[in-house]
Amino acid sequence: MAITTIEYGLFRQFRAQEAANGYAMQACVLAQLDPPKLIQLARRESVLDLAKAGQIGQNTLIYAVLRKPDRPAEFRIPMQGYYAGSVSEEAAQAWMDLR
Repeated sequence: MAITTIEYGLFRQFRAQEAANGYAMQACVLAQLDPPKLIQLARRESVLDLAKAGQIGQNTLIYAVLRKPDRPAEFRIPMQGYYAGSVSEEAAQAWMDLR
């Protein structure tokens, strides 16, 4: 599938950043330009559901708003949840299937 990097890769990066540095995700939105579409992603598996249903177009972007913790620490390089073993079994399988 051509949508793999948009569909899950970018979302994984936001979640990895959140976990590694104590950030809190305030909002995550999937935006499509043509035809116009805006979907709030409430949970990680939302992206998987959309991809499996063929509802992610070729011109789709994912935007996230992350909030730094009140007591910031030194920046840590994030590790994707798949490699860290912190994603659900469904998400791990989709990572393999949707490539």
